[in-house]
Amino acid sequence: MSAKNFKDLKEHFNLMSEKHFILKHEIYDPKDYELLKDMIQKEHFKKVPTWHYKDLDYMISEIKGKLYPNQKVPKDEFNALDNEKIVHFKRVKVKADKKEALMKTIQEVKEYAPLDKETLRKKIAQGEIDIDNIEKHKQDRTFKVDEAELLKLKEHYYTPLIKAKNCDWLKHVVKVKSESDFLEELLKITETLQENYDFWAFSKIDEHLDNLFIPYIDNGATERKFFPDFIFWLQKGGTQIICFIDPKGSKHTDYEHKADAYQLFKDKIFNPKDDPNLKIKVVLKFYGNKDDVGERYRDLWIEKGKLEYFFLKQLA
Repeated sequence: MSAKNFKDLKEHFNLMSEKHFILKHEIYDPKDYELLKDMIQKEHFKKVPTWHYKDLDYMISEIKGKLYPNQKVPKDEFNALDNEKIVHFKRVKVKADKKEALMKTIQEVKEYAPLDKETLRKKIAQGEIDIDNIEKHKQDRTFKVDEAELLKLKEHYYTPLIKAKNCDWLKHVVKVKSESDFLEELLKITETLQENYDFWAFSKIDEHLDNLFIPYIDNGATERKFFPDFIFWLQKGGTQIICFIDPKGSKHTDYEHKADAYQLFKDKIFNPKDDPNLKIKVVLKFYGNKDDVGERYRDLWIEKGKLEYFFLKQLA
């Protein structure tokens, strides 16, 4: 770099806070920030008059590439969801005395084929459905094993989605109140989503078993994995949206660093190399009461009761 490049780099580095610099220049490892800081302080750069960068940001990206060539900067590369990303539904744990009843009900849910009243009436009249099997086709049928409710949603990644609030005999299902509240609101707007998107689907994410996460740096400068509770895939026209939603309870803890990590993706449009006309957006939202949320993070919150507004007005 030229002597002027180094002067500009030093001023730029010293004028910005550590967090701002890390976010702006997408530095994932705090050790690399410290290394760059040390290199600037010790003037560890060869200054060549004929080697001048016109763009400071580009020069910093070049320096980063030499610091850690395997850096995981977001690229226009998106893979199809493989069988190893979402696996928690294969590892649901259940107490032995409940296993038989749960397995029986799961099978009933899988065989459940709801029909609207008119279609059901016609199929009965045509002899396609036996009068004794009407229950299998009634809409709004509920499936329960004690406190656990089993849901069949064609838009969900797997069947059934199990909601088990206040249930101590099941693990790796929806149990937290904030998640359950979110699901209840979502179930009320599924038809609206169907009407307003060309395609939509979603899945629960389990932080202990699944492999879908957003990396972030915590207070102690340690890299961690953030597992939002739900992921949505939506398409409208030539735009696909990957939307993570993380419901929060009455106490909002440890969301700031997770939200900061999302800045790498916020407002960016990705164009995959294999389909340059396709636009892909990555969105992160928290769901719940935002009264105690810091001002700079409030736009990342979906208030309870406003989920339909978010999908129709803010996201689309």
